[in-house]
Amino acid sequence: MSDNSTDAGTEAGSPPFAEFAANLKPMNTPGEVAELSGIKIGTLARWRSMGVGPRFIKIGRTVHYPKEEIIRCLSENIYQSAGEAREGTSHDDPEDLRLRRRDQRRRVHRRMPRRTGPGAGTPTVNPSGRHDPGGPQDARP
Repeated sequence: MSDNSTDAGTEAGSPPFAEFAANLKPMNTPGEVAELSGIKIGTLARWRSMGVGPRFIKIGRTVHYPKEEIIRCLSENIYQSAGEAREGTSHDDPEDLRLRRRDQRRRVHRRMPRRTGPGAGTPTVNPSGRHDPGGPQDARP
């Protein structure tokens, strides 16, 4: 039995991406990349904003990924174990990326500041049964 793995990956450079590369066009939209690769469009957008993932070309508002960049990005991220993936990160400064992620989480989970002073207590219900936000009555127009 002969090994055809070298023949199958001639276009992509590695066998796992041979069929994938054959279906890619020279320039691909995020929707096309998502459909072929299974990577969500939102993930591609997040990668663009963070400066990771495949490099892209932007003309006006339209984003395109060159075929070679998609294959390069995917082939650079093949790992044997999770530990290898952590060590082999291709970011220039992994600490900076970690801090950006931490800051994003903080923005999402930030609470509104508590009101203090008069009228900051629990709302009351006035006799008519309508909601009254509380506070001094003379402050209203």
